[in-house]
Amino acid sequence: MAEKEKKIRIPGKELGSTGLKQNSGIVYEEELRKLQSYSVRHRIFKQMAENDPVIGAVLYAIELFVRSAEWFVQPASDKPEDEENKTFLEEVMNDMSSSWEDTIAEIFNGLFVHGFSYHELVYKLRNGANKSPSLHSKLNDGKVGWRKIAIRDQESLSRWIFDKEGGLDGMEQLAPPDFKLVAIPIEKALLFRTSIRKGNPEGISLLRKAYRAWYFKEKIETYEAIGVERNLAGMHVIYVPAEWADESAADGEKAAFEDIKDVAVNVKRDEQEGMVFPSLYDEFGNQLLKIELIKSEGKHSSNANEIINRYDQRIAMTMLAQFLLLGSDSVGSFALSSSHTELFANAVGVLLDTVASVFNRHAIPRLFELNGKSLESLPKFVPGDIEKPDLAKLGEFVSKLSGAGITFSDPDTQNFLREAASFPPAPEEEELPDDEINIRAKEAEEEETLVEGVKGMRDDLKKAIIEDKD
Repeated sequence: MAEKEKKIRIPGKELGSTGLKQNSGIVYEEELRKLQSYSVRHRIFKQMAENDPVIGAVLYAIELFVRSAEWFVQPASDKPEDEENKTFLEEVMNDMSSSWEDTIAEIFNGLFVHGFSYHELVYKLRNGANKSPSLHSKLNDGKVGWRKIAIRDQESLSRWIFDKEGGLDGMEQLAPPDFKLVAIPIEKALLFRTSIRKGNPEGISLLRKAYRAWYFKEKIETYEAIGVERNLAGMHVIYVPAEWADESAADGEKAAFEDIKDVAVNVKRDEQEGMVFPSLYDEFGNQLLKIELIKSEGKHSSNANEIINRYDQRIAMTMLAQFLLLGSDSVGSFALSSSHTELFANAVGVLLDTVASVFNRHAIPRLFELNGKSLESLPKFVPGDIEKPDLAKLGEFVSKLSGAGITFSDPDTQNFLREAASFPPAPEEEELPDDEINIRAKEAEEEETLVEGVKGMRDDLKKAIIEDKD
């Protein structure tokens, strides 16, 4: 009797959890009390991005790096069907209502400011030109394409939707102008994030580590502005009769005392200034009401400019953008700037690859499935380099390899070197028809025969000359 086949029992039930601190879709991973409120946290991050010059410069540099990167579609193989899939994805990429560069820049802005970027995939049928932007397409083949990959504002997040095992099912949004709760399932969206620790859908904002330095810097800048104003305008001191401040003073004297206190607190030196007081003297001829301007003498023990510069450097350091401040205080070499820029570009390049991975794993398979295409060999997005190589170093490297006997005759290597130097690509070899190829082959054969004949005549002549000498 044949043994019964053993059934394999798969332990599919998930026993543990990631430990993500969340309740009813609200994530509580932030330890700093002031930033624990989601709405407050992202309002502060937005304020940092919009108002701080160093953070604004870093974010602008990131946007320029991201926009400078070319995106390519790589086929799964050289088969005709895979090349056809590549062409289809390129068409979809260039047939959206927003440009691909703007879409990628929007993703990165959300990543760095808020830590995540949630985008809804909006599809359309490619039925040609249409007055309605939602229906318009450059192509008219009835296939499904992307109309846009639309941002869903981070500040409109109401809560996350988790399944029983802690996986993400979607995002619930409460957005203007109608402020209606809308659930956007993850099957129709793409989630980009800077970190996936504990499955946190909110990631970690690039500005989070810069918050402490920004907080103290903002306070010190405020105090510096107040100090500058006081040093320039001085402090006003007004002398009034002592009885005016007494509890037994008359109502008119009390009112006058309160008015003068307001003047002392609120007086500022503007384009127009001046105060008028009644001329009051006692029986001995002493003036009862007097105002003086006391100015600050000497320098303060703390140099606000040095402190602010220190916090600027810390902000730039947390964002790997120290190169932006090199030279601002006459410190820093070109080599140091180059190495810092390369580190920054590499970090942005890694995140470009992360964004491409989300498209390749989720967006592309869904698109091809909607079009009834096979999912076995899909094309994928590949971002290009965001920084050109140093031509001096590249030239030295190529020169050393050439000296070692390594040649660079293949077309791919030559085109890479030409592209690095911003040269046009090498011209492709012209394909000749079969008749032309046969004619040229025959001519080459005849030329080779003629050369062999001339060589033989030369050898015979040389032999005859030698015999004559003998």
